[in-house]
Amino acid sequence: MAINNQTKNKASKLILFLFSFISFSAFSEEQKDLSILAFGDIAECEGEKENGIQTVYNIVKKQNFDFMIHLGDLVYPDATEKLLKTCYGKYFNEYKNKIFPIAGNHEYNINNGKPYFKFFKSNIGEIKKQENYDFDKEQINFPRYYSFNKNNWSFIFLDSNLKKEDNKNQLVWLENKLKEKNKCSIVSFHHPLMTNGLRPINNTAKEFKVILEKYPPTIVLNGHDHHFQESKKINNTKHFLIGTGGSKIYNAISPFYINVKNVSFEYGVLNLILKKESYSYSFVTEKNQEFQNSENCI
Repeated sequence: MAINNQTKNKASKLILFLFSFISFSAFSEEQKDLSILAFGDIAECEGEKENGIQTVYNIVKKQNFDFMIHLGDLVYPDATEKLLKTCYGKYFNEYKNKIFPIAGNHEYNINNGKPYFKFFKSNIGEIKKQENYDFDKEQINFPRYYSFNKNNWSFIFLDSNLKKEDNKNQLVWLENKLKEKNKCSIVSFHHPLMTNGLRPINNTAKEFKVILEKYPPTIVLNGHDHHFQESKKINNTKHFLIGTGGSKIYNAISPFYINVKNVSFEYGVLNLILKKESYSYSFVTEKNQEFQNSENCI
C-alpha cells in the first residue's frame, strides 16, 4: 500500500515531537535542583549526651536530599575505630554512600586520623562517580582533600589539620582548583574563618583565606565551634558555620563580628538547594526552618 506525502509528514512530525520530548526530559533530569545537608560536630553516645545526635538524626530522616557534607569531629570524645562504628555509624551507616566527609581535630586526635581515613575508604568510590573528580593521591585510604563537579557546581573539600609540607601541597592544589572552578562553588573545611566562639582562628584556615579571597567561592562551610552562624556576603562569599550536628552546643559569648548575620544555639542542619546559577538555604531545627533565604552565584 502506498503511503502519501501527508501521512509521511505526520509521521515525521510525530518522530520529531517524541525526540524533542525525550531530549527535553533527559535535559530536565540532568539539570534538576541539587539538595544537600551540611553539619559537623556530630555524635556523642554517652548517656544523656546522645540526645543531641538523636535529635539531628530525626531531622535528617525527614529531609529529601541528594547527599550530606559532614564537616569534621564526627564522633566524641575522639574518632576511634570503635566509636566510628558503634556511635557515628549507628546513626549514619544507612546513609554512608551519601556522605562526603572532611576530618576535624577529633579525627586527628587518634593515630593521626587513621581510623577515620580507614572508615571512609569505601567512599572513594562515591567520589569517583562524580564529574571531574580529583583527590589527594598520597593517601592509601580516604583522601585528605578532594573535589568534584555536580549539576554546574564545584565542590572542594579541604583538611584544615594539615601543616608544613602537607599543607603546602594542599594550598597549591587548592589554588589550581579555585582557578578552574565553576561559577557556583562550595568550599568545605572544619575550622572556621570567622566565629563568635571563643577559640582562635586556626592557622591552616588562615592560609586558606589568602587563596579564597583571591578566587572567592560562592559558599564556605565550616564546623568546629558548636553553634550555627551565617555571615553576610564577604567578597561575594557566604560563610556558614554549622557545628550543630549533635555534640553539646556552646553558647558563643564573643561580641558579634560586624559581618555576622544570624546565629542559633539549637541542634540542626543547613539545607542547601542548589540551582544552575543560584541557591536557597535554611537552617532546619527540630521545630523550625530558620533564616530562609536565596542568593545568586556571582
